[in-house]
Amino acid sequence: MNEKTALFNENYAKLREIAEAMKNQREPDIDGLVKQVSDATQAYKICSERLDAVSKLIDEMLGHEDRPA
Repeated sequence: MNEKTALFNENYAKLREIAEAMKNQREPDIDGLVKQVSDATQAYKICSERLDAVSKLIDEMLGHEDRPA
């Protein structure tokens, strides 16, 4: 597994963990909410950028360079 894949997997797992924690809360942890949202936003950005890069590479490999995003 290369470094970029490991980074994606780590951040994807973090997103799932935060989502699961929020879903399973009986009472909202208002004090932890800002940190959770901040961590999730950062993890989402990393995953999104990697997905966009891989999608672009696949499009280039398939000859779809002119396809709109």
